[in-house]
Amino acid sequence: MSHLDLDEQLNAARADLAAALTAGSDTTGPRYRLKELEDHAAALQRQARETQAAAAGAEAAKTEQAAAEYADQTHAAVVVAAEVPGLSELAGGPLPDLPRDPMIDHLSRMLAAAESGLRSAEEELAPLRERVSVLTGRCNEKRAELAAIKLRRVAGDERESDADAVALLASDLQSLEQMLGVAQGDADASRGRCDAARSAFGRAQVELEKLRAKAAHAAAVERLKLVEQILLGAFDQMVALGRQAGMGSPWAAFQPRPETKRAITGAFPPGYRGAL
Repeated sequence: MSHLDLDEQLNAARADLAAALTAGSDTTGPRYRLKELEDHAAALQRQARETQAAAAGAEAAKTEQAAAEYADQTHAAVVVAAEVPGLSELAGGPLPDLPRDPMIDHLSRMLAAAESGLRSAEEELAPLRERVSVLTGRCNEKRAELAAIKLRRVAGDERESDADAVALLASDLQSLEQMLGVAQGDADASRGRCDAARSAFGRAQVELEKLRAKAAHAAAVERLKLVEQILLGAFDQMVALGRQAGMGSPWAAFQPRPETKRAITGAFPPGYRGAL
């Protein structure tokens, strides 16, 4: 039984009880039926709360896992971006691990939380859209029934039951339209929350990508420092061996390429865009 059908049955049962009370009739049957429906509604609510609690726990675990995956993927991308071909061979062994920027974990958690919020918003919106669709269909059915009676009567087929049927259909349609108005308002509000959650998710993605770029640059700096250390070690070794060999100035045997000088001094030519 759908919530819509249950709501209608509850309303009908309350109306039956009210009619029995007004007429002074036996209320045993209406009271029993109303109690039965209310108990069923309460059971559905308890089940919904239990399901919601279980879903919340599962969602929290999913969000935590997503945050860890985002952080690992982002740091892995940083490491790849900072790779220098041949550096490990030049260093003579495995390179030191690049430290992970703590902000990567922080922004990854924010991104995962935003993703969870978007997922929840979309899940909230789906049944509200469905309810609007169902109620719209029910309203259209009532309108079609009313139109069919009017067309039949215009064609000359009039029946004594038409007045009561039209009154009942009009009453049903009015109730359904009121319910549709509420449902449409709920759906519109949920759609607004969904749009806001989608925007938050997009912003979190942008922030993590910005951090990835900054972290990759910082990692490249660390690798360059290692290259510098290797270069200075090689230069010191050349100087020492040159002295042993009776060589004079080390610059007589070694002259850095112009590109190396520009890289060290920062004296880049006009229009420089990264290629030495």
